[in-house]
Amino acid sequence: MAKLYKRLLFFTLFLASIGSFAAEYNLFKNSGDLDSSYLSLIEKEELLTGDRLIADAGRVFLFEKVLGRGKTTVVLEVIEQKTNKRMAMRLPAPSQQVTFKSAKRYLNATLEGYAPLVENGIPLVEIYFHQEASYALVELVDVDFDLKTFLTRPESLDKNLFPRAEEALIEFAKRSAQYTKIGDFHFEQLIYSSKRNKWILLDWSSGHYLAENENAIILLSPDSFIDIAIRYDSLGHPVYDKTMLGKTMVRRKITEREKRLYRKLREVTKKRRLQILDENQKSLEKILDKLRLASSLEDYRLIYDEASKGIQMYPYSHALRENFIDEHVRKYFSLGFSIANYIYIKNKLGFHFEYDHTKLIVKAIKKTSSLSELLSLLLIENIETYDNIYQNRINKAIAIHLDFLLDTPYVPKATARELLKMEFLKSAFKRKIARKANVFFKGAKSCFFIMKDSFF
Repeated sequence: MAKLYKRLLFFTLFLASIGSFAAEYNLFKNSGDLDSSYLSLIEKEELLTGDRLIADAGRVFLFEKVLGRGKTTVVLEVIEQKTNKRMAMRLPAPSQQVTFKSAKRYLNATLEGYAPLVENGIPLVEIYFHQEASYALVELVDVDFDLKTFLTRPESLDKNLFPRAEEALIEFAKRSAQYTKIGDFHFEQLIYSSKRNKWILLDWSSGHYLAENENAIILLSPDSFIDIAIRYDSLGHPVYDKTMLGKTMVRRKITEREKRLYRKLREVTKKRRLQILDENQKSLEKILDKLRLASSLEDYRLIYDEASKGIQMYPYSHALRENFIDEHVRKYFSLGFSIANYIYIKNKLGFHFEYDHTKLIVKAIKKTSSLSELLSLLLIENIETYDNIYQNRINKAIAIHLDFLLDTPYVPKATARELLKMEFLKSAFKRKIARKANVFFKGAKSCFFIMKDSFF
């Protein structure tokens, strides 16, 4: 008996020692920046099941397997050591088309696009945690197949699932009827889970477009069906023809099954949109009545929080934005301007596209009380990507307000340098800012060298 006990004890200690040899990898450098060395570990298949990934604040995740990799992101299955919760970890992953910096921005865009989709009732994976430009922890779902496989390679799937999957797809079309586009949407991002009997969106970015009317293009658009109208082999790889000019994918005709399904999706989408438009009009009238009585920031927040609930189409959200700019923006910012209040109204009402957003930011610029506050406002935007006509409107607002902001004995050098880096800002304004900073800082670099640091 004693010998048997010793053998069991030895075996237990042996198993424990195996676990103790699991490797540990820090996802972050000592500086706090994301360490991209995990990409090499994944590519070389050196990241093994049970290895520990050390994230921010000492959070430890046990690596299980690689779930997939796209143009901007790699997705790992992990278990958080403290909670024993299994989830998917998304990390930036560059490709030939995308730099590491751009991949990190894309991760942020996923979070930016999340709240509107949740508010509009789109079935999608839940984001549990997100650290800016670093990683995200999201819900792990059981996947039977994606929409592309469902349409292009039905022979590879369990046909017993087809009737339920088709009905579930029609339900998804109803729930997404308000959209003509979801950021980065394509058929491989939409998966069917027989366990939930739902089509679920796995990935997206920001930049969603709401339908203007019932006849607008549907989310599951004809172009999307045409894009996948190519031949695939049994493994799901495209079939190519070799020509003198190189390889070209072999196209195929859209099947009668696909045509029938598209017609049904278009029909239910149109019907649902007409219902949404009617509901939106009734809601809008009530919201505008309440806004006329708003007298505090708390009033505005309560009303706009209410207004954002429920399913919306473009005429409703556009009317709220126009109403805010025409009748409420001065009062709202006068009640207490801050970057936080600006961000709230921008996100809540959806001031994300150049035309609408330029109107809002011009009003906000006039309310900034210091150069540092102006910088904070400009840093959260991406004005360099805007058309010149909108950049000029923003510059015009800055021109009107800049002398007021520079009428101070103190302009922080760091603030000046950050403003000088902004490409869209006109040179005349940069000279004023640099001159003011140079006058105040004794022994500081001359205006020329401040400009040099900013541009070279």
